[in-house]
Amino acid sequence: WRLLVAAGADLVRSWEVRTTLTEDEAREWAADASAHAHGSSSSVFVVLFSDGSITADWSFDVIKKATWLLTHGAEFVCTAEDAFNPTKEGLPLPGPGMFSAMFRKVTWPLGRHRHRVLGKGGGAAEGGKYMVGHAIEMLRLQGFDGEPHEILIVGDRFDTDIRGGRSVGIKTCLVESGCHTSQLQQFYPADTAHFVAPDLRAILPEPEDSQHGLLPHFVDKRLMLRAWMLSQGNDLCQQHQRAGARVAAPAAARVL
Repeated sequence: WRLLVAAGADLVRSWEVRTTLTEDEAREWAADASAHAHGSSSSVFVVLFSDGSITADWSFDVIKKATWLLTHGAEFVCTAEDAFNPTKEGLPLPGPGMFSAMFRKVTWPLGRHRHRVLGKGGGAAEGGKYMVGHAIEMLRLQGFDGEPHEILIVGDRFDTDIRGGRSVGIKTCLVESGCHTSQLQQFYPADTAHFVAPDLRAILPEPEDSQHGLLPHFVDKRLMLRAWMLSQGNDLCQQHQRAGARVAAPAAARVL
């Protein structure tokens, strides 16, 4: 959000951004969305992101009013479709994908083109452009001048991380210490991981390998990733970027 404000302060100031609406306001916004539903750009957006616990702001009332807006032509934008977020305790927290799926039902089928996922797994046109593609641009700004297949994305879900990497033609690695394991690959035939590792420690070079520049001898497919990484000679770094920060609604838009 701070990046968005810095990049387009005048545009952001023209928006009416709200986290709650009264019933009268929700009816007014729904009418506004309906009036612009068939134009080149919507005037009302429902924007969702979830990063941790769902606060007291979430209630049936919020869902009801968002439904009014979406069924009248508002655009739905979410930053990712992770169904749940793992925790150290082993009791997962609700993820944005749960709510995205709920609102997808609301907009299907006539409003399916207004449901946009701008983060991992959102597809090449949206998620690939606004998140993974942007991350590749950041790597190039840092001096990387290689080919896409020399870039690796590491994640714990087939339907977000692996799909996001596949959508832009980079290598992918599933780590099994989070949400998904390799046994679930059969349920995501279009999102095949190039590599699988039990956890992040398994893909880091051993001290003696990095000191002597030797590739490790391996017999397990899990070690193929470390060998590939070492053979590239690249430093891999992880950076977090909120995809929604690069999505700009038109001037004077209303954002819930």
